[in-house]
Amino acid sequence: MRKRAACWYCLSLVCEFLFLSLGSASAQTFMNDWQQKLSKPTYSNVRFQFFEVPMPDGVKLSVAVWRPDIEGQKFPTIMIATPYNKLANDNTADARYFVPRGYAYVAYDIRGRYDSEGAAYLYGPQDGKDLSVMQSWVARQPWSDGKIGMYQGSYRGFIQWEGALQQNPHLTALIPEV
Repeated sequence: MRKRAACWYCLSLVCEFLFLSLGSASAQTFMNDWQQKLSKPTYSNVRFQFFEVPMPDGVKLSVAVWRPDIEGQKFPTIMIATPYNKLANDNTADARYFVPRGYAYVAYDIRGRYDSEGAAYLYGPQDGKDLSVMQSWVARQPWSDGKIGMYQGSYRGFIQWEGALQQNPHLTALIPEV
């Protein structure tokens, strides 16, 4: 046990030395250059549309889609499932950021919330199934390349896990913040 502790102690000293000797220059370069590494806006025109997407039981969910206004080109999609209003300021601001950078942005109201049909509930049994249906719907759209990523927190983070359990092949990335 003493050997292991001594080994970890030596490793921590080496790491501290490297951090102090190299870290300040590297950190300074990173802090100055990180914005240059972000993708740049390349699409100036945005198309915004509303859709009602039917679920297998007939309930229609209300969907807002923002995407580059370019016909014949396919884009990866960032998707948000929300009980907080698909047209909330954070969603519209995020769409304004991501769409010019070559992403479609899709936000929909879960069952019974805002413009979607059905009974309102939270953490209900249909969330994951509805999300999988929505992902398949997005993947079939002519503007979609079939790759879907999701992010955000609170209920919007929880529902990502519910959808992941459905194992939709189009879901390629999750960043849940719960």
